[in-house]
Order: sequence, then structure tokens, then C-alpha cells
Amino acid sequence: IHCCTSSVNMIKPLLANFPNLHVGFTGVITFKNVDEIIETVKSVPLNRLLLETDGPYMAPMPFRGAVAHSGMIPFTAVKLAEIKGVSLEELMKQVRTNTKNIYGF
Repeated sequence: IHCCTSSVNMIKPLLANFPNLHVGFTGVITFKNVDEIIETVKSVPLNRLLLETDGPYMAPMPFRGAVAHSGMIPFTAVKLAEIKGVSLEELMKQVRTNTKNIYGF
């Protein structure tokens, strides 16, 4: 799922019915007042997560409003690791594995 901003109620059935489905999160998870999206992040297993920019939109804080690019991914990754309660290193290793599983390299 590209640029996920959906609710848990939308994502859970998709994860259950599509075992190869992965969910991409952008800098939007770093914004204020995104409690519903944070709950969605919590509901997605680590082995189904992806990081993305959705460039040129969705730049993470502190760059909100700027053109998003891949150099900003670490800001999203830090927030994603915080939400999932894992180290940044663990998150990045798992997301890399997830990306390899999808694209085959």
C-alpha cells in the first residue's frame, strides 16, 4: 500500500487476506495530530513495513512543506522505530529485507 494514511480497520483485513502485502509509510507519521495513522503503524508487523517519500509530497518534520526526497527517509525511519518500539538499526535491517523480498534484490 503506497503512502498509507488509512485506519487500522482498513489495513487489518488487507494484511490478513494478502500475505505478500506490504505497507509504506511516509513523513506524514512525523506530523502532529496523526493518532489514527500511528495506530495503523502499530498494527502493521515489522516484516510488512516499508519506508517511502511520496516525493515531492509528505516531507517529514522538520521539513514539512519542502520537496520530499530520499535523503529525508531517516527522519521517517526514526519515528517509525519509535512507534514500533525497536531500535533504528533493527527497523532499517527489517525494512531492507522487506524491500528485497518485494523487488528481488
